[in-house]
Amino acid sequence: MDFGHNIRRVSILAFLLALQFIVPVAAAPAFTDVEGTTGQTATAQFLDLRQDIPGPLAKFPRRPLNALLRMFSSLPAGERALDATGKLLTPLQRGLAKAVGIETTRDDMAQNAPCSDVTVIFARGTTEPGNVGLVTGPPFLDALSEQLAGRSLSVQGVEYPATFAGFNKNGTEGVPS
Repeated sequence: MDFGHNIRRVSILAFLLALQFIVPVAAAPAFTDVEGTTGQTATAQFLDLRQDIPGPLAKFPRRPLNALLRMFSSLPAGERALDATGKLLTPLQRGLAKAVGIETTRDDMAQNAPCSDVTVIFARGTTEPGNVGLVTGPPFLDALSEQLAGRSLSVQGVEYPATFAGFNKNGTEGVPS
């Protein structure tokens, strides 16, 4: 690839990654990790929408963006609005990936390829295209491939709904168990 293409690709990915760290709600209360009397982590009651999530999964994620999405989805029609937004974002990200030459689907194991030295099963994020996504999957897989020093890598992306409703239940909704 030429230098200009690489700069554009890195700039776009850096911008998308930066969006993950933006906190658009200044009034949202901070999370605390103080144990409550019932053994649950004390948080603002209206933000703690994870009561039905099993044990270890209830401990994450705790980033401000996640809290904001939980707030929106708890509003009347909020969950449907978020999922409608996802239906807009996914094609936009798919187009962006195509424009910069990033592969968002990996099915190395489905092609009956010989065993590789390292196999990764990767599930994309909410609203991301393909089965490994755009923002996290490809950069992670590229970095891992560089670290393998000549060893082979197979990647199998996971096909699953990846809706905001499922996100609010830490990915446990709509996934076969």
